[in-house]
Amino acid sequence: MADIDPVAIGIKLGISALTRSAPKGIGWVVTYAVGANILLLGPKAAGKTSFADYLEFGVMEDENYHISTVDPRRSSLHKIQVGKDKSLDLKVRSTTDLPGQLNGDGHANTLRDQRPHAAIIFLDGTKSQGDIVTWVDDFCSRLEAILIEDKRLRKKLSTLIFVINKRDKLTDKQYSSRKTAVSKAVKAGLAGALGKERAAKIPIMPCVSVSTERYGVSLIDRLIEKLAKDLKKN
Repeated sequence: MADIDPVAIGIKLGISALTRSAPKGIGWVVTYAVGANILLLGPKAAGKTSFADYLEFGVMEDENYHISTVDPRRSSLHKIQVGKDKSLDLKVRSTTDLPGQLNGDGHANTLRDQRPHAAIIFLDGTKSQGDIVTWVDDFCSRLEAILIEDKRLRKKLSTLIFVINKRDKLTDKQYSSRKTAVSKAVKAGLAGALGKERAAKIPIMPCVSVSTERYGVSLIDRLIEKLAKDLKKN
């Protein structure tokens, strides 16, 4: 069988390959000044590191590849042009990948300490729905308390996205059920801090952060495009 080109698959599915660059000179200064600090959260083996590598370098690892993150990993400053016409710039000051060994409370506390512009919460879709919802409940309960107390963080944290990763391992019914359960937990857990309307609008998205024949880079590119649009809007 010929080697699979995930970028080509992504284009075939209607998602353009992203263009990455390391800004220099005045571009570096501008990116540093206005670039987003992005925090990647979630249980261990949920795909945070794979996403971080793809976001910065465009590297899509084989699905058998796995490395455990034991210490926070921070990316260098970079810029990504997003969209079919490359008209949307995602300027990234840093992306911090947190170890998954922390529980939901611990990740919420780290969000308070790191104070990012955007947080992406990765969930392992292959885990039981009960385990996924329990983690989300713990995370949202602690985060709600933090945001109620910290108005500055509530304002700065403009973008929250929950990701059900490993979509390729789930049937449509399993994915739909998990998405509904996570959405319900997020709405209930964060409405007190963000308001019902904003909590209800927090995206719950599918992702595959390793190379697969069915999805290629289509879902992960769509996630990055959503991140870029939400950061620009806010």
